[in-house]
Amino acid sequence: MQTIKNILCALFGLLFINAGLDKLLHYMPVPPMDMDMQKVFQAFGTIKWLMPLVGIIEILGGLLFILPKTRT
Repeated sequence: MQTIKNILCALFGLLFINAGLDKLLHYMPVPPMDMDMQKVFQAFGTIKWLMPLVGIIEILGGLLFILPKTRT
């Protein structure tokens, strides 16, 4: 049971790290969006520090989720 928990936590942590790295490096393609979603993303783009901050927090959260000492 502990092995399954470790594998699931590692996969979940890697998903967080992947999402955070994509916010910093932009390597995954973005699907086409309608006009309302483009306006929302343009609003997020006006705040230059927001997406890098979210990406860094996701990477740190993924690393903390992978490490067994930081899980409950």
